[in-house]
Amino acid sequence: KTGTWLECSGSEWLVTSSPKYIEPVAGEWPNLRRLIETLLPEDIAQDALYSWCKTQYLALQRGRHSPCPILIFAGDADDGKTLLLSLLTDLRGGRFTNPIGAWSGEGPAWSDHLLGCECLNIDDSVPLKNYQSRQNLATKVKEVIFAGSVTIDKRNNTSFTIEPRPLWSVVMAVNANSDSIKTVPALDGADMADKAVVLRTHRADILDRDKGDSAAEARYKAYADELAAFAYWLAKEFRLPAELPEGCFLGRSGALVYRDPLAMTDLHRASPAGTFEEVILQIGRATYSPTNLERNDKEDFRGEFSTAFVLSHCRIFYERDRRIPESAITAGIYLGQIANRPDSCIEEKGKDRNGSKIWRFRPEAFEGEP
Repeated sequence: KTGTWLECSGSEWLVTSSPKYIEPVAGEWPNLRRLIETLLPEDIAQDALYSWCKTQYLALQRGRHSPCPILIFAGDADDGKTLLLSLLTDLRGGRFTNPIGAWSGEGPAWSDHLLGCECLNIDDSVPLKNYQSRQNLATKVKEVIFAGSVTIDKRNNTSFTIEPRPLWSVVMAVNANSDSIKTVPALDGADMADKAVVLRTHRADILDRDKGDSAAEARYKAYADELAAFAYWLAKEFRLPAELPEGCFLGRSGALVYRDPLAMTDLHRASPAGTFEEVILQIGRATYSPTNLERNDKEDFRGEFSTAFVLSHCRIFYERDRRIPESAITAGIYLGQIANRPDSCIEEKGKDRNGSKIWRFRPEAFEGEP
């Protein structure tokens, strides 16, 4: 809090400002509830949001960082996710900045501007130039959320480690049907499995939406006035279901980790593995589909291939196509990521006598095809 002296990295630090803490007050929050329940109509998505909010609100109350996953909203333009992001920022103290320039490797690496902000919000950002930038972003997210201490880089100064570490939380809002989805950090690796909550948003019922920007100030005040009651409900009354639905689990922070399948499909399609899958499916339709092989019995259908074979086949059909990886090693990684998805067109069949993996088109991959 303001006026506190902290000893950090061998120096004394004077705290000159504090977050604006919202005192919990028992009451109703009908407008905010309606916004959330229409933006996130599925119960599991609402529970994931509420558990994340509760964890972050209590962390701010106690003044101790919580290793809570990054929260990602992916939906359509103008559905209400940016409005909710602003309200969650107020709930978490009101101080925010966008860290993507320092984290992605596409801008200056200085990170001292993050120190005075609890809320690291990534909203309405320019798509990253390549997948490596998304991997860099994923690495930074892991560091700032889950590390016990944080290294701060300052221009023309020596980097320093700050401990106790800042109380940070990361939220991202992107349009799922545009290039902005390429701003989302890479979530493919097993090391990111418990480090991101991904929610698919829908068009929300927003208070006085039909009045447009002329009602923006009054609209926001109506929602913000309910934050104290929302905070009370989170801290005192909200409980997760006794039995968690399939596909989610409790993270180390106590927040519910859930990834909406539709949102993850959108993210996959914007990844290198997803664009490579497009090529593989095109090859499969031309070469391996049951119709083209004149096999009507799906049990007898065999669309098997090695990594090296499908890579060379793709290059024959689609020369210089940037969706095709340059090496067999990279292609094997992407094929593994594709096969691990529940809606994948391929599956792992086994290994050949040389120990190389063999892949197989799933019969249902071509269902409904002429």
